[in-house]
Amino acid sequence: MPKSKKTKRSPAKKTVGASLFNSKLKLIVFAVVFAVIGGLFVRYVLADDTYTYKQTLGPNELSRTYGFRDVGTGAFKAELTSSKPMKLELKNKSGTTLAASSYATAPTISTTLAQAGNYDLIVSGRAADITATTNYTLKITNKYIAAAKRAQFPDGVNSFPSASNTGWQHTGVTLTASGSITASKEGQVIDGKDINGCVQVTAKNVVIKRSRIRCGSFHGVYVKSGNVTIEDTEIIGTNNDCGQAVAFANYKLKRVNIHGCADGLKSNTNVVVEDSYIHDQRKGPGTHNDAVQSTGGSNVVFRRNRIDGPYQASTSAFIINTANAKIDNWLIENNYISGGGYMIYMTDKGRGYGAPTNMTIRNNTFEAFSMTYSWVTYDGNPTFSGNKWHTGQLVKSGEKRGPGN
Repeated sequence: MPKSKKTKRSPAKKTVGASLFNSKLKLIVFAVVFAVIGGLFVRYVLADDTYTYKQTLGPNELSRTYGFRDVGTGAFKAELTSSKPMKLELKNKSGTTLAASSYATAPTISTTLAQAGNYDLIVSGRAADITATTNYTLKITNKYIAAAKRAQFPDGVNSFPSASNTGWQHTGVTLTASGSITASKEGQVIDGKDINGCVQVTAKNVVIKRSRIRCGSFHGVYVKSGNVTIEDTEIIGTNNDCGQAVAFANYKLKRVNIHGCADGLKSNTNVVVEDSYIHDQRKGPGTHNDAVQSTGGSNVVFRRNRIDGPYQASTSAFIINTANAKIDNWLIENNYISGGGYMIYMTDKGRGYGAPTNMTIRNNTFEAFSMTYSWVTYDGNPTFSGNKWHTGQLVKSGEKRGPGN
């Protein structure tokens, strides 16, 4: 039987419409892929070079300085947003201005850092504009600064206390105006007050919370007798007369924002300070500024605070000496600490009380090179463990100012 012939089919002809459809489909797919890859690049590469601060200026604090250490060469950009006009200015450590903006609600500066080194970024406002506490957001774009901050705050901007999570503002309270207060009743509660003056405590179990204290006298809060708990409060020294925000003993602080006095705290006996931000001591004629000072006393705890002494300047973040009494049983743990000639200055004053005893300093983060001489100097036998530099390395024996230094 003869084989049947197979009929050959002509290949289908491609129409112009189909060709255009396929081309458009390819373009769409390419665009989607490019957008996804580009988004990932922006998110995971470019975003790695940025770091964001959320802080405030106020009538008694019209400027704030951010000190950046050991910054390499390359691009630097700062962008600020606020409801009130503010100015940005970048200076090197010689005080030369490298870039500056005008006053605006969204100022920006951008420059190239030609030399590696230390730089200060200054945020400032004008008294006519900053008539009340004013929030701002500051974004820094620089790979060295971003890397250092990620090491310093691996869990984000609020890993340590700051102006955004201490004081009264984060509570949402509306403050009521008040003058100076003497808390003389046992169990007295001072809540939601805007105190234009100072507070004296003469009773037991006093509570101050969700308030602002603006003091131009020697003690912001003076515990003359009794004891006090202060929570979610901002204490501001308004002039050179403010010696310290809180003095001297029998107090507990939690989420307190302290700035503007010559010293942050006088901490002698029965003191607990947690989750608080102590910073920006006021430099006046002849002052030797300390974030925390003690000249005798026992049973003191500092835990989970950010404690900034004067940057590479007199005297310390902590100065603890036996000038007036024996010092015993201190615990300093899980804090971020910076500044001073020494960050921790712990000595026998030579007045017969001996060296501090039972002192434990553990699991703290020390900002490398923020002090002049060393992170610690001490007499006696304190216990040190688990302390690290802000760059992540454990503090090793023999290191004074930073890793390997």
